[in-house]
Amino acid sequence: MLKSEFELLVRQGRGNGILLLKKEADKSPFRDMVIFAAINDLRYDWQCSDDQAWYVYELIKCFDDVDLIVAAIISRYKEISESEYGCTHYLKMLTIFSQNGYSDAADVIMQIYDKEYNIMAGRTQNSDSYDYGRDKYGYTAVEAIYSGCITPYRLFCDIGNLLLKDGIFQITDFYMWIDEVRIYIGDTAFDSVLTWDNRDVIRFKSAWKAEKERIKHLRIRWTSEMTTFENVNRLITYIRERKPVNYSMKKYLKDPIESKQIIELSKLAYQENDVERKTVLYSILPFMAISSDKLIEEACKYEYALKNPDCPEYLLETRILEKLGNIFNDKPDIREYARKLVAKGYPDSIMVGLRAQIYELSDHDSFVKYIKGIPVERSNSDIWHKADFAVLGMWKHKPDIAPAELIYYIYETTLCAACRRNAVKIINKYGLMTSEICDEARYDSEEDVRNLVMNR
Repeated sequence: MLKSEFELLVRQGRGNGILLLKKEADKSPFRDMVIFAAINDLRYDWQCSDDQAWYVYELIKCFDDVDLIVAAIISRYKEISESEYGCTHYLKMLTIFSQNGYSDAADVIMQIYDKEYNIMAGRTQNSDSYDYGRDKYGYTAVEAIYSGCITPYRLFCDIGNLLLKDGIFQITDFYMWIDEVRIYIGDTAFDSVLTWDNRDVIRFKSAWKAEKERIKHLRIRWTSEMTTFENVNRLITYIRERKPVNYSMKKYLKDPIESKQIIELSKLAYQENDVERKTVLYSILPFMAISSDKLIEEACKYEYALKNPDCPEYLLETRILEKLGNIFNDKPDIREYARKLVAKGYPDSIMVGLRAQIYELSDHDSFVKYIKGIPVERSNSDIWHKADFAVLGMWKHKPDIAPAELIYYIYETTLCAACRRNAVKIINKYGLMTSEICDEARYDSEEDVRNLVMNR
């Protein structure tokens, strides 16, 4: 196994990184990489999962000298604990070490918690921008609870003391983190701490109760607002009366929609002349009951916008092309239009969906070659990500003709944990699971992927 291959697997979070490391007789060339991964969050797609810490710990366990490696990592944590980069990752790693009996890790978490709390307690004014310091304290507090470094009583006292700083801290600043602690320790344990006769805990309890009431009323209001479009006919009337439309209206179209309602919505979108309203409607409708020839007519009408991304019609045109890319039928019109656009040299980020149509209508080899020819690099994420979506979409709409070769390819190459997760679901659903993928997925950094193969 090459170091570069191993690094790619670690950054992807694929289980093969663990399996290959287990088989290596000489693990020394990969030791520094694992230590580096424990200290730094290496994920390409950090927003898709919080499981990288679990994954890295499994890598560490592949070594014979686990204790020495963990000790070396904890030693380095003591040196970098002042760094803001990777705060949540290194805290999660330290928590795993602490939960597995490494007291030095607990000491470091305690030091970090005390430092972050003192920073908050020393504040004299509100943060003028995004409050990274508050969030960092929140992350630290949760991990300190998970690792057993502090008790809920200590946390409630600390937050109750911070609430003394009226106008600087409010319970809303900490609600998300506190609720996570509540879920972790359970309602019974949570409520029992609130019975302690301590002025800081009493202050915390009062603020917590008020915040719960505020959120309760907000939820009632949100529920009331959502009933405004409790059925699609109301939304149709709302659009017909030319009231403002927005992208959030998509949530009212999740339930099954009758074909006549789809036709009416599509008609309203097609007849709309205002570019902004038309763009929103084309974006939120789950399916367009507009014939492919009319959609092609629409695409031709706004095709000029593809030459200028700053043009007001650019987003509308890309939405129309996305709709065309999701229509799978046996008519040749979409294929021919796709070929014309491809010949004009428009960017791959726009053309991926239509190239899938060319595959649908027999150009299988060229489409497979095209997808595999797109560089899967972080700098090129917009294009290969849309390529992933195109292949996943083919499996959703036309599994009978979708290429198995490419669903395996996505699983092996994508830098997006969500795309890999969806690829595994398809592989499992359509009986394409191999013993190799099943074995590897048991060590995937994505918990959903691990659970899927564990439950087979």
